[in-house]
Amino acid sequence: MLGKLIGLNLVESFLDNVVFDKVKPNIGSVVYSDFILSGSLIQHSGIYVGEGQIVHLKGTGKVEKTTIKGFREESAGSLSALGMTVYISCDRTNAVGLEVIADYALSEVGKKYEYNIGKFNCHQFTSGCVRGWIEPPETMEAPDRVFSTLTGLKLMCREQIGSNNWRALEE
Repeated sequence: MLGKLIGLNLVESFLDNVVFDKVKPNIGSVVYSDFILSGSLIQHSGIYVGEGQIVHLKGTGKVEKTTIKGFREESAGSLSALGMTVYISCDRTNAVGLEVIADYALSEVGKKYEYNIGKFNCHQFTSGCVRGWIEPPETMEAPDRVFSTLTGLKLMCREQIGSNNWRALEE
């Protein structure tokens, strides 16, 4: 099964990086990375805040501002050069994002959360930035945990910023 997923990811990555147009993010665009050799098992998300910087929740629970390269490395470590595509929230082929989202993400830099892969992870943090408030993991109701997944984050982006597509980052 994992082999089939990796094959599909390789095809998707080729199309996204070679065939389709790439985009430059707007300030406040949601970004996520997907390590193609993992069959979509290794993903990471954050908020683009301008000047090549992304705010994200690290696996340690600390919120930091980093470069695109640092964001990729947080996702897949030293393997990031082998197949890490960063995707940008788009309305069709145009990047979408709001400065208020970037401002909120920047206000979180330096904070520390109790990281938990199932309860509070990077996708939950990024969803909170899009929503404009981060619900503490200890008060979160079970239905809210859907935003701890990439699918949940994409739903949040569709509702809040009109993102109906994801395009590869143009660097």
